Amino acid sequence: MGSSIALPAVDGLQERIAASIERHARGAAVSPQLVLGRAGAGRRVLLGKLSAAAPGELRVLEPEFPAVSLDTPAHLLLQIAALDASSAEAGVLTEPKERWAERISAARRILERVERGLVLLRVPPGGTAPGLEQRQLAREISDVVALLTAPPPGWMVVAAAPVGWQWPHAGPIEQHSLRVITNAVGFLSDGSIWNGLQPHAARLSQVLGEEADRCSPLQLRVAVALVAGGLDPQRVSAVLQAGQSLRALEGLLGELFQRRPRLLQALRRVACARIPVARAVLEDVAQAGPEAEILFHCFLYDAGGGALRFHDQLRWVVAAHPDLTLQSAHRRLLDHYLSLDGERDPRKGLRNVLPWVEKFHHAALADVEGGVDAWLAMRPPSREQYWEYGWSLSYVHQKYAASARVFERVLTDLDPDDNYALHYFAFNLDRAGLRRVDAEESFRKAVEGDPSNAWWNARYVSFLTERAKLDAASRAFQAALENVDPDGELSGGNWLPYQLHLHVIRAALECSHLDLAERALDAVKAPASGDAKFKALRDQLLFLRETRRLREALFPSWVAPADWWQPRLLRGREGLTNVRFGRVVEVDDELVVLALAAKGSAVTYHDLTRGDWSALSRGVPPVAGAFVEVAATPTGEVAALESIAARPESEAEVTRILRYLAGSPWRSS
Repeated sequence: MGSSIALPAVDGLQERIAASIERHARGAAVSPQLVLGRAGAGRRVLLGKLSAAAPGELRVLEPEFPAVSLDTPAHLLLQIAALDASSAEAGVLTEPKERWAERISAARRILERVERGLVLLRVPPGGTAPGLEQRQLAREISDVVALLTAPPPGWMVVAAAPVGWQWPHAGPIEQHSLRVITNAVGFLSDGSIWNGLQPHAARLSQVLGEEADRCSPLQLRVAVALVAGGLDPQRVSAVLQAGQSLRALEGLLGELFQRRPRLLQALRRVACARIPVARAVLEDVAQAGPEAEILFHCFLYDAGGGALRFHDQLRWVVAAHPDLTLQSAHRRLLDHYLSLDGERDPRKGLRNVLPWVEKFHHAALADVEGGVDAWLAMRPPSREQYWEYGWSLSYVHQKYAASARVFERVLTDLDPDDNYALHYFAFNLDRAGLRRVDAEESFRKAVEGDPSNAWWNARYVSFLTERAKLDAASRAFQAALENVDPDGELSGGNWLPYQLHLHVIRAALECSHLDLAERALDAVKAPASGDAKFKALRDQLLFLRETRRLREALFPSWVAPADWWQPRLLRGREGLTNVRFGRVVEVDDELVVLALAAKGSAVTYHDLTRGDWSALSRGVPPVAGAFVEVAATPTGEVAALESIAARPESEAEVTRILRYLAGSPWRSS
């Protein structure tokens, strides 16, 4: 990997903060220190140096803050528990039956027993997690961050965070800015960093010139990857100079991954490792082949002790949810952590807290061999780990019955009022086609336990709609609006309509419950109502209403209502009047039956001989279900006929229309 360049800004700031730490060690009151910096400014380097130089009388807590996931709150609390592994409070933090309030209190009591301590917290650059829209998880993460940034007396805090991160407390803090200082010429010419990529680094350096000093080391690493991957250094240089952020390179990275898909998959695999891992293990995980040099020199960095870390600031590159293509990566990491923790039961000791916390994470995403029974036998120490395993079984592995079983264990063995488990127990029972009565009851309890949760409400209303319980669905939707948005201020924004209304509208249209769909559409306010998604759903509603009114479909559902009754295929044909629209109802050896109407008129049915059809359509064969435009001369004779061009989905479209006309719901299956 080679060593990174020197960061004089880090060294200078380290001296100032270290002086404050010394005063704290001697008993002086010191304000919390907040260090803000861009990617590549050296925030992690700074904390590492402060940790190494901390006075021996201070108890140092330097928690790993993994990329946000369902187990992140438990991950952080269990690291606090390791400070006093034999205490009763540590027992509380390793007992999944304990509720959140008791666990936070236990963590605080552990911190209170430390006479002098130092928290060195690096806040990750952000990100989302499966289920993070559930406020229960977001609150837990917020609670732990609040505890770590405002611990009991006796502790000093140094928090390093991305630019723009807001300190979560009132009161005085000492804020520092960590600027990126790059000796780009030295960095790009350092053969120990680049090895075989040195010629590409040199080409980039020649093109960038002095502009390279404005870039962070991480930007330069990614830029070298782009050049090594075959992109023009001039283009890379132009993008770097135009936008001083990693995101500015997003388009070029997309091109790189199109050219080299194996590199993207290797990146996704190593990103499964949330904390530093030995290079030999990551080489096995990555399976990068010829892409290994770019991967290891441009996207990973030395975390000390022979371990490598994937850049947190690059996690957006591989932001897609886990899928089955990553299962083998998680299994390899699971084997690695099983070899490190030395215990099947974490309650026998917290000496290796990180390995066994990571063990549960990878066991959940890999779907551990032996299934639910084997995973439960590992005795997970927190309910969030149950959540993650249940989510993985459902979302990644689509094992809905097994997922429901995991969430049911939370409800029966840990906490019957766990809203997260109630909701996902119901959802997975529904997806598995099991115990519908229990599913409805669990959805109802989840909403009652957290009535302002938009996602819980959306799933509950959709479930009732799909069960054709329309009165109950309508009442539940009204209650959702009152509980989630009592003042009506959120229904036009960029969050609530997509969390609540969108799902209810889609479920109602799929099941042909048009009144509920219209009511939910009408509840979406501007500017969200002008979004293309909601406009398309409004058009679909109008199509279904018109089809139901006419008892016939005269246009494909993908034709916008504004274009109904407007000739398109026959436009501009001279001498044609009385244009009608419709579809081919039936075709046999002799006749073609058409259903036709003009705007404002009733549908009428017309028989054409196969010969007449062939002459009017200029040889296009008739297809049952095809949509047509038909025109007549001033004397009323049929003079022209054109079929609307087919689309790949036309056959399925016609099938849906015929089922709908026969009284079935407007659904795809």
